[in-house]
Amino acid sequence: MEGSKAFAKDFMIRHNIPTGRFKIFQSSELEEAIEYAKNCGHKVVLKASGLAYGKGVLIPETIDETVAGLKDIMVAGIFGDAGAL
Repeated sequence: MEGSKAFAKDFMIRHNIPTGRFKIFQSSELEEAIEYAKNCGHKVVLKASGLAYGKGVLIPETIDETVAGLKDIMVAGIFGDAGAL
């Protein structure tokens, strides 16, 4: 199930399993992800979907760290194929 974090979150929603709020973005949707992070009203946890060798999660403290993290995952591909959803 954790091979895809996006699949796991969708599964939890479909089966009424409690989970935190989330939004899934394709790697081509960087600007939309940044806009969401700036306006969602809460801190975010960035997770690359897919196998990331035990990694794939960033916990930014500021919006600047969030934007940098999104670019690292979605553009630079710091977690390899994970995050290329």
